[in-house]
Amino acid sequence: IGDRTQAIGRQYSTYRYFFNRVFRFFIPKQVREIPDTQSGMKIFKREIAQKLFSNIKTLRWVFDLELLLMAKINNIGIDMIPVELEKKVETKSGVSFKKHSKEILKDLLKIYWYEKKGLYNFEKK
Repeated sequence: IGDRTQAIGRQYSTYRYFFNRVFRFFIPKQVREIPDTQSGMKIFKREIAQKLFSNIKTLRWVFDLELLLMAKINNIGIDMIPVELEKKVETKSGVSFKKHSKEILKDLLKIYWYEKKGLYNFEKK
């Protein structure tokens, strides 16, 4: 997965950096060691991608967190590669803490529930 935290200089706004710190407090412990769960830059082997994506339960902002959690639970290795975004145009992110925090929290609670029920452990299925 791409890791923007290893880049020279911050790769996103102070606002986004702050709320990323808040968000990390709520994510499952298994994936807290991954510094950039939301980078969107992820590469999978085909068979692993098929397994993970076919078991995804959330379809919005935290689906990549869900993918990484499934990988951790099933002992699928995760390598982090430093990436640096080329800043071309100053745009706002599609995610707004004010607008989307309830939906994000709701999806995080779903992820905790699915994890507790063992739905992410492929060996139990």
